Amino acid sequence: MKTMTNNRRISIIFLTTIILGTCIASVTATDPTIGSVTITPNEPAPQSSVNFSVNIVGDGISAVYLHYKECNVQICKVFNNISMTKLSGNTYEKKIKLTWDEATYITYNFEINSNGVWTKTEYVNVSLKPVTNDDGNNTNNNKQPGFEILFFVAAVGVSVIILGRKRSR
Repeated sequence: MKTMTNNRRISIIFLTTIILGTCIASVTATDPTIGSVTITPNEPAPQSSVNFSVNIVGDGISAVYLHYKECNVQICKVFNNISMTKLSGNTYEKKIKLTWDEATYITYNFEINSNGVWTKTEYVNVSLKPVTNDDGNNTNNNKQPGFEILFFVAAVGVSVIILGRKRSR
């Protein structure tokens, strides 16, 4: 009879330990939290390189993925799912190359694996720098020769003809 009571006590202690251990483990495990996100350059251009750096705090983070799409007003054309590199501490980084020349913005989010559970963040939009053909001074001078060279050649040609006639007299 005493052995049965001892076995029962051991079983109760064992079950209590398992239950308390599970409760403590679930209380100490925290969901990942996104800190600061840095995008360089601040306003990237289509078909440029963009660096993403994010600070993520949480327990058991084993993978961080950057999901991004290149979009314009009508459609999102390019979707990428890229693993980020852990630098130091809680910082993850990835440099990407935008490929679509008609994109006007990118939208991105992060997917984080923490203790075997995947967590997705909300998508964030980043405007892309508009592509222009001018030099920034509103002169529409794209530094490519155009009709102005035609006028220069015509002026030189007319000058040669006029000077040639005056010499022949």
